[in-house]
Amino acid sequence: MVDSDTLEAIFETNLQLPSIYLLALGGGGILLGAWIRGPRLVQAVSNEYASLGPRRSIAALIPAFLIAQLAIVLGIPISFNKVMIASIVGSWFAVSSSGGSGISLRKIGVTIGSWVGSMVGAGLVSYGLYHLLNTVPGVG
Repeated sequence: MVDSDTLEAIFETNLQLPSIYLLALGGGGILLGAWIRGPRLVQAVSNEYASLGPRRSIAALIPAFLIAQLAIVLGIPISFNKVMIASIVGSWFAVSSSGGSGISLRKIGVTIGSWVGSMVGAGLVSYGLYHLLNTVPGVG
């Protein structure tokens, strides 16, 4: 795992660029992600969360809180959206196994696929951006 200090060192040492460019690239990536799919994600999660009811809501929040706190204590970067979505999916499984309404396997498949795709995509974009910046004259 690459932490922010290592990433900053790579950016400043290998590419010889000030760290403000790294900050700008990260902020731009967050802005792009929020602009492209952010509203849809918030709407989907809020609709699913609103339909949970009080008991399932608490059952989804407690594990999400514990996982997030453990990750913070251990210094592991974590996506709170993914933790919350995983908790909601877990509550679907709990209701489904106890004879409740069925869960949408397609929805779960798309969610897991998007998680894996976002990690692979982030790695590919980072690799490509590093090599692109490394080939710019006077940079690398």
